[in-house]
Amino acid sequence: MSPEISKLNQQINDLQTILEGLQEAVVVQYTDGQLQTLNSRVEQILGMAIESADFDQLWQTVHQQSPATQPVPVSFQTTTGNWLKLAIRTQTLYHQDKTTPYARIISFCDVTAQAQLENTLQQFKQNLDFVMQ
Repeated sequence: MSPEISKLNQQINDLQTILEGLQEAVVVQYTDGQLQTLNSRVEQILGMAIESADFDQLWQTVHQQSPATQPVPVSFQTTTGNWLKLAIRTQTLYHQDKTTPYARIISFCDVTAQAQLENTLQQFKQNLDFVMQ
C-alpha cells in the first residue's frame, strides 16, 4: 500500500474515532439520500434502527426554520411512540464550485430532559404568580 493511501486510511480512522466520541449524533448524507457516515449516537438518541429514520424529513423541517447552523428545537416521535425534543443543526456541503451541494450534515442531541425541566419551572412560576395575587 502506498504511503498516501495509508495516510488517508489513518485519517479516515481518526475521523471515525472523533465522530464516535461526540455526545451529539452526526449524520452525513449525500443529496441523493444515501448515507455517507454516521455515529452510534444516532441510534442511541433516536431509539430506532437507522433504516427507520427519515433524515430527509428532519433536514427539511430544520432547514425551513433556520438555514443557518443554529440549533432548532424539533419534537420527534420514535417508532416506540415516545416523543423526544431534539436540538438539531444542519449544514450543506458544496462542491468546489461552491454552488452545487453534494451532501448535508445533520447533527442533533436529545434535550428532552431540559425541555421538561423548563416546562416544570414555567408551571411553577405560573402557580407562584397565581398564589401571590
